[in-house]
Amino acid sequence: MKKFLSSLIHLKKSDPDIFTEEYIVSMENQYSDILRDGEYEYVTHPPSKYYPNGRNLLKRLIEYKHNHLLFLRNHLVGHTNNLSERLLRKFKRKMHQTVSFRSNNSIIYLCDSMSVIESNRLCYADIFQLSKDIFSV
Repeated sequence: MKKFLSSLIHLKKSDPDIFTEEYIVSMENQYSDILRDGEYEYVTHPPSKYYPNGRNLLKRLIEYKHNHLLFLRNHLVGHTNNLSERLLRKFKRKMHQTVSFRSNNSIIYLCDSMSVIESNRLCYADIFQLSKDIFSV
């Protein structure tokens, strides 16, 4: 599966014009074949109760098949979720700094303020002018 997805990502980066509707359908069928092979493997060789991770991964791959291959059909969807992980890292670091929040409202305020700042930073807007405008209202 890793090889298959890596090759799809490489093809999407190098030659995005190759992804016609017929090609995408054939790649989805190949993805389904790999999942079917995985299901057969787990039926013939079931995992022990101490190592369920592979089986759980297979269930998620089957359940979210459309989401995993969405980058083939929609050019706006990235093939990884690195951006969301990078943005979440700031929040996680803030949580470790404050150790705990006193209420759920403080978490909401932090998320709202960070989303405003980050979305404007990504648009190359002046964050200080934005803050000034928000507090002057």
